[in-house]
Amino acid sequence: MNRDGIPELHGEINWEAGNRKLQWGPEDEITRGLGLLTEQRRRWVEDRVALGNELLQRLKESYPLALEFQGAEWHSEKFLAFLEKFPSQRELQRASPKQLTQWLWSMR
Repeated sequence: MNRDGIPELHGEINWEAGNRKLQWGPEDEITRGLGLLTEQRRRWVEDRVALGNELLQRLKESYPLALEFQGAEWHSEKFLAFLEKFPSQRELQRASPKQLTQWLWSMR
């Protein structure tokens, strides 16, 4: 606790005499838990980015027309709806201009 009686949520910072090395050590259970949660979130973000990159690469290889059609919005719900309606490049190519126009208007 600090001098006002409020619990400290951060670690103590200690200066090592001579080397002037900054050393941080978790002070309590809450701080350690926060560190673990932060690390897990970082891993999840890294996994999400890696999976997104893998998906984008596979789309470039197998369904490039979908990426051309949807552009930078390939990660949106609109794009998922597009993939449900036209699950393959062949399905998209077989769609008539009227079908595409109707679908696009319905997605506005």
